[in-house]
Amino acid sequence: MATRDHGRISYDAERVERAYWHLENNDDVFAKHLRTWIRMEWRFEYGGFPLNELVRYIAYQNSSISTAQAIVSDLHQKIGIGASSPLSPSQLLSLTDDEYRSCGLMERKISYVRDLATSVQSGQLPVGRLSDMSDDEVWQMLTKMRGIGPSTAGEFMRFCLGRLDVYQPVSAMRHGLTHHYGVDPEVDRASFAALLEKWKPYRGVANFFMWRVGTKDRSAR
Repeated sequence: MATRDHGRISYDAERVERAYWHLENNDDVFAKHLRTWIRMEWRFEYGGFPLNELVRYIAYQNSSISTAQAIVSDLHQKIGIGASSPLSPSQLLSLTDDEYRSCGLMERKISYVRDLATSVQSGQLPVGRLSDMSDDEVWQMLTKMRGIGPSTAGEFMRFCLGRLDVYQPVSAMRHGLTHHYGVDPEVDRASFAALLEKWKPYRGVANFFMWRVGTKDRSAR
């Protein structure tokens, strides 16, 4: 799933299709709605260079996806590499605070990116070996980093590393669960646990669709 070239993770459509098949055959809601959601461009996709993606997720915190993408694009330009090229720790550490600020990052996020680059450079965060580690090992390693909390770690593990069973805290799924199942996961924990059991080992994919249901309904208000 990964190469040794900066730990790049490649998308595997067959893995995701197996996840779709499992959810459709084990859950009535997914059996009814999944293909409609996919036609709406709600596709679960993953991949990329881990260091690039972690920088993007740090930039994304308390910001928009488009802003985060613009920041990462500006960083590539500032360093002098193509937009699809892998970032290296030494490149990130070579930038001054003023150069980071000109790309749209402020002091706190600058310190997070520097800490991240230092950890990758030292081997404390071995991006080239993440695909060989268990979900728990990767989770523990990421959440020890400054600027990478549970939400950022979960999103990175799903959408970069392709860890299809990693799901977010219940708040990220709450609206979709209430809308389609009549289940409030923070109240009816037994029903929520039963759903999680049905979704294994693709709880992260189910999480993605429940989150999308919530964002769609909120944007329609």
